[in-house]
Amino acid sequence: MDALEELAGLLTSGKMLSMGAEAAVYLTSFMGENFVVKYRFPKKYIHPLLAEELIVKRTKREARVLLNTRLNGLCVPRLFFTMLSKGILVMEKINGSRLDELIGKVYPGEEQSTTFSRIYYNIGVVLGKLHSMNIIHGDFSVSNLMIKDEGLTELCIIDFGLSDFSNDPEDRAMDLRILFKSMESRFPRYLPSFRDKVIQGYKAGITGFNFNSVIQRLREMELRGRYVKERRRKHKTSVHNI
Repeated sequence: MDALEELAGLLTSGKMLSMGAEAAVYLTSFMGENFVVKYRFPKKYIHPLLAEELIVKRTKREARVLLNTRLNGLCVPRLFFTMLSKGILVMEKINGSRLDELIGKVYPGEEQSTTFSRIYYNIGVVLGKLHSMNIIHGDFSVSNLMIKDEGLTELCIIDFGLSDFSNDPEDRAMDLRILFKSMESRFPRYLPSFRDKVIQGYKAGITGFNFNSVIQRLREMELRGRYVKERRRKHKTSVHNI
C-alpha cells in the first residue's frame, strides 16, 4: 500500500454520515477538529481507467465550485484538502441544522413564522447569486441547505456533487424546480408561502441575466409535470375500469 492509499484509508476511517450512488461522506477528527470527508468510489461496472478519469473530473469540478462560491461570499463548506486521484475532498464541518430538519422540528404542523419567511427569502437570494456566477447546484433541495446555529440567520449550501457551470435558463430553472418539489414532498402546506418568498429573493439576488427567462422555463417544466401526472392518472383510471 502506497502513502496515498494509506492517507485515503485514514481519511475515510471516520463515522459514515451518508452513502450515495457516487460517493460516501464521513465525519473524521484530527487534532481535536472535526472534518467532513467526501469519497467518490469507483463503480465496479465501469472500466478502471474510465472510472478514475470520471472521478478526477467530477472531484476537480466540485472543488472548483466550492472555491468559486466561497470566494464570491456565499456560505459553503471550506475546502481544506483534495486527493483528486482518490476522489477525496476534505471540508469544513458546518455546525447547524438542515432546513428540512429545522422545519419539521421547530414547526411540526404550525404556521410559519417571520423567521422562516426571512430564511425562505434568503434562499432565493443565495440561489440567485449562485446562478449569477453561472454555477448550477444540481440538487438544490431543502436537505442540502443548512442554517447555522447562531441566530438562525446564515444560510449555507452543501453537497455540490452534481454541480456544474452553465448559463442556460433551463438549468437554472431546474434548480428552482428541484427546490420546490423537495418542499412539496416534505411540507406541502408551506409550499405557497415558500415559493413566493424564494422567487422574491431570487429576483433580488440575480445579476447579469434575465429573471423572466428562468421563470418562464420553470413554468414550462411545471406544466409538463402536471400534464404527465394527469396522463398517468387517466391511464390508471382507464385500466381500473377495464
